[in-house]
Amino acid sequence: MTNKKSKVQRVRNNKRAQGGSAATVIGIITLLFVFYILFIPPEERVKLLLDDGEDGSHTYTSDTYNRTLLLANIGRLDYIAESAYDHTMPNAYLTMSKNAQVISAFSPFVIEHSTFTNKNKEVTFNILEPDKTENVLLVFEAPVRTGVLTVKLNNQVIFESTIDSQNPAPIPLRRAQLSNINTLSFELNGVGMAFWRTNEMQFRNVQVIGDVSDEQYQRSTTVFTLIEEEARNMKKATLWFYPVCDRNQVGLVEAFVNDNRVLSERPDCDSINKIELDTNKLHTGANTLQMRTTQGTMRIEQIRIKTELESTKSYVDYFFLNQTEYERVQNGDRHVKLQMDFVDDNQDKIGTVNINGRLSTFDQTNATYRKDVSDVVQEGNNYVELRPETVLNVVRLGVLLER
Repeated sequence: MTNKKSKVQRVRNNKRAQGGSAATVIGIITLLFVFYILFIPPEERVKLLLDDGEDGSHTYTSDTYNRTLLLANIGRLDYIAESAYDHTMPNAYLTMSKNAQVISAFSPFVIEHSTFTNKNKEVTFNILEPDKTENVLLVFEAPVRTGVLTVKLNNQVIFESTIDSQNPAPIPLRRAQLSNINTLSFELNGVGMAFWRTNEMQFRNVQVIGDVSDEQYQRSTTVFTLIEEEARNMKKATLWFYPVCDRNQVGLVEAFVNDNRVLSERPDCDSINKIELDTNKLHTGANTLQMRTTQGTMRIEQIRIKTELESTKSYVDYFFLNQTEYERVQNGDRHVKLQMDFVDDNQDKIGTVNINGRLSTFDQTNATYRKDVSDVVQEGNNYVELRPETVLNVVRLGVLLER
């Protein structure tokens, strides 16, 4: 029993010794790695510990020798070459006329009413646009006519009387009672106690006529185009036009921009009319302007839409150099670098950089712009301004303090 306990104790002692040896080895390896990091050259240590990009030429991360003084994600900067645009359009001749037309014609028919017979008649007709149809009349000839005639329009009585001539006066159909599909019904009264009689009426040349608006020359539509920079930076848009007309003989003039009504009023004839537009209703690319009149005739001249744009917006930001950093820049131990990264679109990238009043221009297609600006920085606060001279898509702008 004693021998077994001794063997167990020896096994436990061996395991403790092996664990202590492993810990010692790990400690020695860690210590060697720390000394390796400390004694390699600083530049190599930066490359080892920091991600400096593919070529390791610069970094937006701060350490002992490199510090990011400014880092900004700017985005798109528009360049506005013009402060305003004039979109001129051709003159328009607008006239609103109404022509008497036959809306519907019906074949001859006969109605009658006797003690043993009651024969009525219904006919239907269509009106495409009732609100644009006026003075609607029912006309007919009645060579045979006895009894009292009742005429209904859409189940409403519009006439009830005897017919005294072959060519009676037209029966008006009220506009409020008309719809797209309409029904006319014709019927005669009964004979009463004269059971041997028959009331009869014959109809010929039955027509529904009315004044229908002719819209062929009532409206004019033109298209104008906005470039992207114009649409994005528009601060004001105005419609101008000069109507030649007689104010006493014309109705309303209506204007629609992209199907949005912007005007509906009697125009100031023989003078400039000006309407301010909602810039949110205008967009990049093709836009439409439609003008129409509700009555009479007018000629519209000098039609134009003028857009006024915001001025080109530059980007301004600030960075700070403390006394120690500035002194190191002055003695050449440190350098301040400006770097801009653009969208790599192979487009011209033209602009001006202003640092503390010192201007420098760039004109390139490369996606990266980098410049040493150590000679223009100052102790304390500094500013950098970017002025676009083409549309610039700036991924980021950085000011770096490097060794």
